Amino acid sequence: MRSYYTVDSTENMALSEIDNPSTVNLKPSTTDDSTNSHGRPIPGWPSNPQLLGHTNSLDAFLHISEVMWDVLLSLSAIVFLVLAVLSVRLDGHMIEERPWGMQVISASKYGPTVFPILFAMIIGKTLKNIARWRIEHGERIGVLEQLLGSTTLAATLETQFQVRVFGLTSVALILLWVLSPLGGQSSLRVLRISDVKNTTAHDVAYASTYYDMNNFTIVTGGQSYDEISINTLMATTLMSPAASKNGSMDIWGNLKIPLMASLIDSTQDKDGWLPVPEKNATYASLVGIPLRGLPREGNVSFQMENPYMTLECDDLEFIKNEFRMTNVSDDLVGIRDGEWTGMTSSMSSPFALRKGYQFWQLSTNLTTNGRETPKPGLVPRTVMFESNDFDGLTRAKCHIYTTYVELDVFCEQVTSHCSVLRMRQSERDNPPREWTYLDLSMTSFMFSAAGLTTVLPLGNSRMSTVIQAFFVNPNNPFVEIQGRNMIDSIAKIGSSMFATRLSQLMNTYYITGVLPYDVQGSAQGATSIKTGDGREANSGKNYTTVSGAHTVIHQRYVYDRAWLAVLVISSFLMVVLGVTGAVIGALCYAPDILTYMSSLTRDNPYIPTPQGGSAMTGGERARLLKNMRVRLGDVNPENNVGHVAIGAMDLENVGRLKKGRIYI
Repeated sequence: MRSYYTVDSTENMALSEIDNPSTVNLKPSTTDDSTNSHGRPIPGWPSNPQLLGHTNSLDAFLHISEVMWDVLLSLSAIVFLVLAVLSVRLDGHMIEERPWGMQVISASKYGPTVFPILFAMIIGKTLKNIARWRIEHGERIGVLEQLLGSTTLAATLETQFQVRVFGLTSVALILLWVLSPLGGQSSLRVLRISDVKNTTAHDVAYASTYYDMNNFTIVTGGQSYDEISINTLMATTLMSPAASKNGSMDIWGNLKIPLMASLIDSTQDKDGWLPVPEKNATYASLVGIPLRGLPREGNVSFQMENPYMTLECDDLEFIKNEFRMTNVSDDLVGIRDGEWTGMTSSMSSPFALRKGYQFWQLSTNLTTNGRETPKPGLVPRTVMFESNDFDGLTRAKCHIYTTYVELDVFCEQVTSHCSVLRMRQSERDNPPREWTYLDLSMTSFMFSAAGLTTVLPLGNSRMSTVIQAFFVNPNNPFVEIQGRNMIDSIAKIGSSMFATRLSQLMNTYYITGVLPYDVQGSAQGATSIKTGDGREANSGKNYTTVSGAHTVIHQRYVYDRAWLAVLVISSFLMVVLGVTGAVIGALCYAPDILTYMSSLTRDNPYIPTPQGGSAMTGGERARLLKNMRVRLGDVNPENNVGHVAIGAMDLENVGRLKKGRIYI
């Protein structure tokens, strides 16, 4: 607050008689009170002439502090110039090379909030100081209104239309305030992260299922270690959650092959490819094909071929109140040398599979690869299925075929997820579709059917098994048999659905039988690929190696040149104009009365203030008059024509403005 000085030996001298206050001997006033024209004291009101400027150490210190604050506030905008420099330095570098760049990006997120606030503080003060400087030297009111009204972009636009002054000053002010939101956005958008793809060739191996089950020993009167392992895998698969059964990968992370016949709603392209839906796809097996050699990072896409068994069951029937299964001697399906598997001794097995083979004779002189190449014109193998249900017997006669497919596979290592994106019929010279895995040896199908019927042997002729429940409720077969003995008729699901689920069971059991350790990803299914012969180390199984496209996405910093230019220009102007405004404010001698409401009390006949005080700033005047109540009202309420002015409310002649009354 300023100190006020009294004039020595001039007690009776009027203010109008003092032409040069600087020649008068001044001394500090001994009183802080003055009396206004109405006889009311206003504490602290100067009653004697004052010098402009800062005439004591406290005023000088406060003034210097204010100027230094304005300078420091302006220089704080340099941080946005530093952001621009760092953005240029980070450009083109990978995140791994300069991880501190992530902190820069994180800090830049505050730019849209901090920049406009800082811009308004600096530029608003600068424009006010320029207005102080111009009014001290003489300026048009229109220009002053433009300067003082430009506190935000919206206020700047409003001021131009209110004052109706359009020119270079208007354009300059609008462009200046446009930099406020643009500068905030530029600080956010100047630096970003861009993905850079690097694609190279990469070998991936997948397990071949062209194996028979002769490797596994079935111990008469008991179970071998391998059979126990297979049945355990089968039981685990049946207990797996629905998401795994219906997903593109099994619970061990193996790739499941979609059932091509289920893609009836997909549109085939010109090359025969059918897209596989991400959801609600039907798969040929509950267990997938093991993959080896997948990269540890990035994505890989490759193509592979793999066959699976498909069943066609045109003859599905339900015989009510019939529970006795077909006798071995019955020849209902016309299969030579046919026999039953399951609990054949009593014919009381809850379900059984009839094994039919000898449709063609395998050569006794096997080729070097262990099997003879089948010839066209073969008759498909036939299998008959029977199941004791709640109130009768379900019987089905099915033909077994092989479907040869080519798959387009994509693996995303970030989520450790693989899926078949599309598939088509294999274009290779494959064996006839009537030939299946089961014909690789005389015992293949015998083992498959026998093992499948004894998985989880919890049932009997009047108690269903989990395998039977799978047909009715594949997602929760254990729930289906909980609390009840027999399931409802399997035949009610229809021949198409029955064929799908029976083929899923047979494919699942076959894959777990030939690859019991590989599907679990154990040491016997090693992850390293041995080049040359296409076999995987330590596995003992054939793995087919294919070349895929390995894409690694690296992230690098990229700066935007347009936003960089906006950031540099707006930040540079903020610093320069802020410092300039601080200097201009320091050079002004006139008291700061602009933008203060208290300035409207200056020389106002309707505001009862004492004489003097013209050298006070708006802030000083506001502090002294802070408790005075004023009103913009009618100062001639008793006349026919009113007069609008600001007056003190304690005066009786300042009334409210009235609608319909005329004012001069």
